Amino acid sequence: SLHMQRLTVHLVLFFLSLSPFAVATTPTPSPQPLSSPKIAAILDKITIPLLHQYLENLTNLGPRVTGSYACQLSAQYIYDHFTVDDLQTRYQNWTMRGDKYFPEIYRASNVEATLPGTDPNDHSIIIFNAHYDNAHQSLGGNDDGSGTAGVLAAAYALSLFHFNRTIRFVTFAGEEQGLLGSRSYAREIYKAGDDILIEFNADMIGHATTPEGMRSARLSLSEDAGFAATLVHQVNEAYIDFNITNRNMTRPPKDWGGSDYSPFFNDGYETIGVWETDGDPNMHT
Repeated sequence: SLHMQRLTVHLVLFFLSLSPFAVATTPTPSPQPLSSPKIAAILDKITIPLLHQYLENLTNLGPRVTGSYACQLSAQYIYDHFTVDDLQTRYQNWTMRGDKYFPEIYRASNVEATLPGTDPNDHSIIIFNAHYDNAHQSLGGNDDGSGTAGVLAAAYALSLFHFNRTIRFVTFAGEEQGLLGSRSYAREIYKAGDDILIEFNADMIGHATTPEGMRSARLSLSEDAGFAATLVHQVNEAYIDFNITNRNMTRPPKDWGGSDYSPFFNDGYETIGVWETDGDPNMHT
């Protein structure tokens, strides 16, 4: 739980570094330094009890297998929380065939919440996402209830403030069957011509068994995501002091797997995946 809190704080710090904010009464947003009372106020909102609440409520629904009733209830749970946070929220419904291991037709919904930016001249968008479905034999506490709880916590904390850039919080179904939800979503935003500055994916951020794992994280970077990784390292040094390592990725082939960043990567968007460092042998159990 402490590890998940720290990594969630890292993700929120990343948004703060990319999207300078101002309080609601300030007409013109201005850049904030890495050390800021306003940033500290946002980080104070992300607590272990908050993450526990999200994670426990998700796992109590049972295995969130894509297409199941528990998966539908999970989408509704996420939608309701985004709405309570007064975010612009919608379902993106999709129907797709799974990969070669799951060749049947699946129907499910992604859940998207938008925090509109305040700068009318800046149309770029930051996306923070995770998948809320899980494997058949699992309650998905870490894979990827932890990432989903991180998205929910970030949405709650950041929704209390205003930012220059638009931020979207998106949760996907269908990841375990071949990245179906993220493929559908990436296809939609590509066709719409959305100006995505960067997509940030959290998949399994809640598990650590060693002292080193409790103080570390890994980043997977697309070719031109270095500017964002630099900011991650800067805010890390200012607030958390994790041991963060980077791994650069080359542009993958179209049938490449991975996690939900892959469809964005395939469509030419810059992306960062964040991971825990201790391997989790129980990820699908």
